[in-house]
Amino acid sequence: ANYERIGQLIGQPLEDQPCLLIEPEIGAMAAAAFWRDNSLNGYADPRDVLAVSRAINLGNARSRATPNGMADRTARTTRALAALGAR
Repeated sequence: ANYERIGQLIGQPLEDQPCLLIEPEIGAMAAAAFWRDNSLNGYADPRDVLAVSRAINLGNARSRATPNGMADRTARTTRALAALGAR
């Protein structure tokens, strides 16, 4: 369903040709479209890494499950924010 929906949003036949996602421009457009379509800024702005991860990996930001690799994801997010000078 994601390939079909995101393909429609960016005007690419992702369902039939998912390999298009390896092209940097299309991959970036698809990631941005997924982010916007799933309103992930609402979780990212307050730095809720767990909710963003749940929405992306589990399909529901309110899930009680913890996505795989959460500690690593949280550490990488913290490092990225520090590198960008975000507080």
